[in-house]
Order: sequence, then structure tokens, then C-alpha cells
Amino acid sequence: MWSIFAPARTALAVLAFIAVHFMILHAWGLHLLYRVTHWDALTRYTATGLFHSEDAFASTVQGFSSLWSAGSMAHGANVIGMFLLLGGIWAAAFHVANGAWSGALLWKILPTPKSKQFWRVICFILGIALAGAGSLAWYAFTLAPSAVLTLAVK
Repeated sequence: MWSIFAPARTALAVLAFIAVHFMILHAWGLHLLYRVTHWDALTRYTATGLFHSEDAFASTVQGFSSLWSAGSMAHGANVIGMFLLLGGIWAAAFHVANGAWSGALLWKILPTPKSKQFWRVICFILGIALAGAGSLAWYAFTLAPSAVLTLAVK
């Protein structure tokens, strides 16, 4: 049963993950919503989205560490938001690895039980590697000393 519901749930998590990135960091997200509604809660988005290509790392750190409240990275909602982003990364890693496994089975690329077992191990390693790399990137943008320092300088 998990093989049906887990990919569907992780697909929704990945869509939410992408939507949060888009809404916070890009001008077509919350900046556009602010321009249409002039809602006071979105005043940080008056000029544009929070991502600026000339200072990509610092603007991404700023966007991810202040998802809810621009005042403090330690604000409870910001911490929850940062950990939800980590969950999105893990969901994406699972979804890719599971998709590689399921796709190979569906397309009948794996004819023997031995090849299926080998591909299962490869997909497991792929999922762990993606989750590890994504977790390191998440750490660099949220909790690493350089990220905190960059946030303090801004």
C-alpha cells in the first residue's frame, strides 16, 4: 500500500517545496501578490522577490531564514518553515529514487530477479546520496555559521 501512497504524497510535498521557493524568492510570487493586493503583511516584497542574482547566497539565506518573520531567524514559524524545507528536500530525494525504481520495473528494463535486486540497491544509494547532498545544501543555507553571519551582516 505504501508503494501507491508514498510517491503521491512525496509528489505533493515536492510541488509545495517548489511553490514555496517560487513564492518567496521570485518576483512573480509574493511580490506580485503584494502589487495586486497591497497587503501589509507582504511589505518585504514591495520591490521584488527576495532573490537577487548579484548576491545569490545572501538573498537565498535571507529568504529561507525569514519565511514568516523578517525580524528573527529563531522565530518559531521560521524554524518550522526551515524544517519543512528539509522535509521537501527529503521528499524530492525519495521521489526521484522511487521513480527510478518504479520506472525501470514499469518499462520492463529489469528482466531478472538479480538485476532487480541490483537496481534496488542502486536506487537506494541514489536516494541516500540525494538526501545527503540536499541536507548539506539546506544546512549551508539555514544553520551554517556563514549563513548566520551573512544574515547578521544584512
